[in-house]
Amino acid sequence: MEKHTVTLTEKAHSLIEEQRQDGQSVSDFIVEQLAKNDDFIHGNGIDKESLTSREQEALALIKEHIRTTKEQDVMGHLETFHPQLRTQELQQTLIQTWSMYDLEYTFTIKNLEVTGDTAEVLLLQTTEKLSGPEFQDSTVVQLFHLVETDEKWLISDSNLVKHESK
Repeated sequence: MEKHTVTLTEKAHSLIEEQRQDGQSVSDFIVEQLAKNDDFIHGNGIDKESLTSREQEALALIKEHIRTTKEQDVMGHLETFHPQLRTQELQQTLIQTWSMYDLEYTFTIKNLEVTGDTAEVLLLQTTEKLSGPEFQDSTVVQLFHLVETDEKWLISDSNLVKHESK
């Protein structure tokens, strides 16, 4: 299974080679560095042209997640999550947030790795308020965990890697 990484600066490439020699996984190292400094990684994210069909299927879910976020489609957004995560609380939070604010989102998929029936996606999200009450614009990096059930990819968990208010 082919793995995809982000474009790295020369300095970053040297550091990653050192980490490999020390036995640290490259994915862990990149996530660790993202948590420290966004300048470590640059470029537009993954190379979508070279993805396998399974990776494209997982990516399609993330694209749907992004689309439903940008369109503030509550029910469609909930459908991108595993049923166990589709709580009334999440639904109410989405309804409340999206009814109060007009937000503009920018997304960059930084990394996608599929292993069997699970996948991890590193997603950079920038949120800016266009209108509404006081709101802190932000940039976040999230690591989404996906699981394939009944030939359909769903978000099973996510971890906040970095949060930066503007």
